[in-house]
Amino acid sequence: MGTRRRTALWAAAAAACWPLVSCSNACPAIGWINSVSIEVEGDAGAVQRLELCADGSCSTRTADAKSGFTPVDPPFPSASAADPSSDAGVDAGAADADTWEFFLDMGAPDSVTVRAWAASGEILAEQDFPLDWKRVGGSERCGGPVSTPPLRLRI
Repeated sequence: MGTRRRTALWAAAAAACWPLVSCSNACPAIGWINSVSIEVEGDAGAVQRLELCADGSCSTRTADAKSGFTPVDPPFPSASAADPSSDAGVDAGAADADTWEFFLDMGAPDSVTVRAWAASGEILAEQDFPLDWKRVGGSERCGGPVSTPPLRLRI
């Protein structure tokens, strides 16, 4: 086989294979964490624990757990959740005394309910919030992390 013919065959093979390589619609390995910040306004020092509920799952965090991604184990009983141990997919931490962070794996619920509890077990505040998610990574086609503006819970 001549050099010209071999070159032409390689060029034809490359041209035939190029669309398979260059136009791939595959997404990279996917996994992310979405977050919700809650700013406690008023007497933030009275809050012993904060609870966030979304889509039937609740997560509770105590005030002395100031940071990190470790959920309370076992979770505190929830006055509203049918199964208080079902906080799968929701994790929490406190950035500082007034700001609490909740991490929802890849979930992005339309709304959440937030409760602030006193050490006595009294509910100091409870409020439902609609969420306005904005993409902060990834792509529309493949997905990626989203975040929502901070929620303000008044005590």
